Amino acid sequence: PLPPPDAPAASGVTAQDEIALYEDEEQVRSKDILCLAASTGGALAAGSVDGRVRCWRVGSNGVPTGVPVRWAAHAGRVSCVRFTPGGGGLLTAGLDGAVKRWAHACSPGGARLLSQSALLP
Repeated sequence: PLPPPDAPAASGVTAQDEIALYEDEEQVRSKDILCLAASTGGALAAGSVDGRVRCWRVGSNGVPTGVPVRWAAHAGRVSCVRFTPGGGGLLTAGLDGAVKRWAHACSPGGARLLSQSALLP
């Protein structure tokens, strides 16, 4: 079941011991999330099986808030997400063989691809 529209972006633990993250009408379960990264600037990024990255702002209580910024980052599963040391950028790696560097990952305007590696075989 989906939470009410004014509920926080992240619910607690479900009966199946999964963390359920909500975004609009879509529920993303922990089994779909392959990697997580937290920034010192109050953001949480998740890479998932559908090739998307989702990025939430985190409130002072440590709970993700609002609707995440999300984008199709890779042609395959996202296997790694890491914030850059300054916290403004995000690095992602996918099973498509690419490593990508993004700017403004958690900004409302959305992520912008800065560079990517050549695809590995």
